[in-house]
Amino acid sequence: MASTQTKHITDFIKQNRILSLCCVDTDSKPYCFHCFYAFDEANHLLFFKSSTDTFHAGILAQNPSVAGSILPENINLIALKGIQLTGTVLYTDIPDHINPESFYHKKFPFALAKPGKVWCIGIDAIKMTDNTNVFGKKLAWQREELV
Repeated sequence: MASTQTKHITDFIKQNRILSLCCVDTDSKPYCFHCFYAFDEANHLLFFKSSTDTFHAGILAQNPSVAGSILPENINLIALKGIQLTGTVLYTDIPDHINPESFYHKKFPFALAKPGKVWCIGIDAIKMTDNTNVFGKKLAWQREELV
């Protein structure tokens, strides 16, 4: 993410902490959950921590495709900003030089006290709505390999 548009997107992701994720089970039923996330800008990855015995962990094991959204903690209805994203939970394709646990716990050291696994999402596409200057302004980013 290098252009002015993508810098605006990455700055927003780095400023926030809570991700809402949606996954779909084998019966095509959606399920949403919320989590804290850490963002690896260089590799377009999001990390979150969760137990492996949760309902969503079972769904993600069968279908790693996810959709999600990030909103600021304090919402201004007039100048709303937010991100919608799609991605894939990565089980094996995490770059060798990245340690998901270290990356996540650097941002959230208090999470060391809670057992769980740090999961990794490869971001495929992002759409950002930013009404701070122009109502309805949309910014977009897509992983190059998908274009």
